[in-house]
Amino acid sequence: IVGHSAGAFIGRYFAKKYPEKVMGLFLIDPYQEMGKEEMGEWPTSFKLMNWSLRNLPWTGLPYFMLPNPPHPTYKTTKAIKTFGEEVYSEDISLEQFAKLDSVGSDMPIYLLTADKPNNQYNELQKKWHKKILDKYSNDTNKHIIIESGHHIHFEHPEKVVEEIDNFLRDISPMRKH
Repeated sequence: IVGHSAGAFIGRYFAKKYPEKVMGLFLIDPYQEMGKEEMGEWPTSFKLMNWSLRNLPWTGLPYFMLPNPPHPTYKTTKAIKTFGEEVYSEDISLEQFAKLDSVGSDMPIYLLTADKPNNQYNELQKKWHKKILDKYSNDTNKHIIIESGHHIHFEHPEKVVEEIDNFLRDISPMRKH
């Protein structure tokens, strides 16, 4: 399973729920469940932004107010609302995920972490991503840090493809079993 951001969290959940269907996890700057654990409740400004994501139409003028939207799909109201709903339902997702925490711990995993210059959260992200990686015990596991923003697959697609190829090569002996 290849997953980015919240998609990586969903991929990890699927792999834990159905480990027999997954050969490995390739996570691109994954969402980390440790954020709420360490930082507590989201600030009011984040809650207001989330309410806006779920309830406002994001096509047209509001889209152009976003600073440097990372991808054209964010222009669709449905994509933005879906993301807002997932974040809004975080407590339910974390509760379901915690029930499966010990499942699939031997699964191979590659984890790409964005390391954007001058980003105040770089060290925290690396710490949280290491916590994710530490939950898996496989000799092929690898943590790759890439100078990039959160959307590594848009900014450096060649690096992502290269690492996916490496990952597939590393887990291919396991496929024969």
